[in-house]
Amino acid sequence: NRKYTKEQYLDKVKTIRSIIPDCAISTDIIVGFPTETEQDFQETLSVVEQARFSGAFTFVYSKRSGTIADKMEGQIDKETKKDRITRLVAYQNDLTRDQTKSYKGKTIEILVEDYDKKRNLYMGRDVYNRMGYFACEQDKIGEFVNIKINKVNGISLFGELVDGE
Repeated sequence: NRKYTKEQYLDKVKTIRSIIPDCAISTDIIVGFPTETEQDFQETLSVVEQARFSGAFTFVYSKRSGTIADKMEGQIDKETKKDRITRLVAYQNDLTRDQTKSYKGKTIEILVEDYDKKRNLYMGRDVYNRMGYFACEQDKIGEFVNIKINKVNGISLFGELVDGE
């Protein structure tokens, strides 16, 4: 029921990135909706690649009694849906990891949310929802701090407090 095309959507993403180059854009994607073909799914992967989302909230379509989709022909079998969601999540995770690598050496501001007892590090998120970790002897929970990223592991950023924090 979207009132726009894939091309229009990607053009909007391009416009946003031209104005805010380091912006984070996330999306919600449902796989396995009735009548979805492998070609349709490949188109979804193509849009994910072109848009270069910072993250994606992905879901497998499930039937809901009383909905139009519940009665549609072309229901997708469970194995196909599982395969597609696995491929989509892996693909998006690769893109997110690639983007996260570019943070090494940069200073970011995070809102400190908690202390990770397993890592013995404080943790918080930046405006793009990226998780940053740092060591500190003072409780910083609830504060905004700047950390310089010196290590990237997957989609997590590790750094040290910038002087003056």
